[in-house]
Amino acid sequence: MMEGTYDDMSKTMNFTGTMTDPMTGNDMKVKQVMAINSPDLNTFKMFIDIDGQEYKTMEILYTRVKD
Repeated sequence: MMEGTYDDMSKTMNFTGTMTDPMTGNDMKVKQVMAINSPDLNTFKMFIDIDGQEYKTMEILYTRVKD
């Protein structure tokens, strides 16, 4: 479960929550950031928190293909 906010100025959605760590079965803190960079590019980043240190685990660039 995640909750978040949208910042209209930066066109960014920031979500925080928890997920089950597949290695330990314990809950862990996670964060997702979705940004609308331009009409043709969106960015999605995912982070996990391990012992208070944040690590980026994924980054996806969504690009619109123009004909």
